[in-house]
Amino acid sequence: VLQASSNKGQGPTTGINQVFEGEFNIFPNPVLDVLRVQINGTDKAELLLYDLTGKLQKRADSISGGTQIDLSDLPVGVYMLQMLSEDGVAVQKVVKN
Repeated sequence: VLQASSNKGQGPTTGINQVFEGEFNIFPNPVLDVLRVQINGTDKAELLLYDLTGKLQKRADSISGGTQIDLSDLPVGVYMLQMLSEDGVAVQKVVKN
């Protein structure tokens, strides 16, 4: 479980002005094929999966609680899953086996 900060209303590197009150859980982690994402504290969120070079690999929307993301076409490695919602931004590391 991760609680992160938001930079809502400010530039990307200028600071933090609001704490993200929601949280999201990912499982299984490490993942083989399908990553499940459970979102608490917000109704809608956008999920963005980046590789470690910063390239966007997957995008998904989540409404009311959670979603599943198929990672079977991605190579083994470490990725960062970013959740964007009206409440802020949170990030978690995903390991793909």
